[in-house]
Amino acid sequence: LMKTEIANEICINYFKEKPNTLKRFETGLANYVYLASYDTDKYVIRISRDDIEDSNTTYWIDELTDLNIPIPRVIHKGKHDGHPYLILNHIEGDDLAHIYKTLSNTEKMEIAKSIIEIQNKVSTLRLNNGFGCVAKYGDSSSNDSWKDVVLGDLARSKSWIIENRLFDVNKVTEVEELLNKFDDYFQSIKPIPFLDDTTTKNVLINNGKLSGVIDLDWICFGDRLYFIALTNMALINSLDDTKYIDYLIEEQKASDFDKAIIKLYTLVFCVIFMSEKGMRFNKKEAPKVDETEIVRLNAVYDRLYSELTQVSL
Repeated sequence: LMKTEIANEICINYFKEKPNTLKRFETGLANYVYLASYDTDKYVIRISRDDIEDSNTTYWIDELTDLNIPIPRVIHKGKHDGHPYLILNHIEGDDLAHIYKTLSNTEKMEIAKSIIEIQNKVSTLRLNNGFGCVAKYGDSSSNDSWKDVVLGDLARSKSWIIENRLFDVNKVTEVEELLNKFDDYFQSIKPIPFLDDTTTKNVLINNGKLSGVIDLDWICFGDRLYFIALTNMALINSLDDTKYIDYLIEEQKASDFDKAIIKLYTLVFCVIFMSEKGMRFNKKEAPKVDETEIVRLNAVYDRLYSELTQVSL
């Protein structure tokens, strides 16, 4: 409630009047995000949870501005009672996940084309001196190799699976060992920038077309196929068809070997999805985990693992 009052005060200070409506978005782990409406004009108010400046968002928006891609603009940034905040323009649209079932194959194909175009533009930014998701160029938290990024994701998953005791932790070890088979490939990866979270969320769709990409707190440096695999796993997990993945692969001009890598990364994300089950994150209590979800993820794992052990290099 307090944050809603702060959002109202921010609007009054900047726009000199109270918004007609102020609605909180439920998504977002690190910020309080509101939609403020003034008749037909809409704005997004992002208030940081703590007193840490939301500078990496403005940093990456600045870096991406000249690329002519549909991202939010920062209208104003400031501090209110010690809380850093941003006012962004609002991009009309809904997350791909919410409207996926309503899209035609042609629309899915056009969205895939738009996303790969955006990734191609992002890849023209300069390389980083390390790998993984970073808040800015030269960030000391980056990894020495792309394989280290994937192993880091698996290590976090391993600790959560041990904590939750819903899945067999040996599955993570199996995936770690399977990665060794692809060492030559990992060594060939350069720290090229891509948007890792343009999956079934953060991709806004309006009237069947891509209208914007949001939530630019980080940019990832490494293998762009990673985002395709995460999107693939998200669609498999929500029991949706994966036609959109076929179109992404087509637009990406992926080779048969690339397709095997996407499968490998999908297996990595399968383990990550397992590890997130039963975690509380920013909710009051951990969501209940249905037995059918456990059975389904284990089945996806078994299928992918068995197919990957048969890949000859």
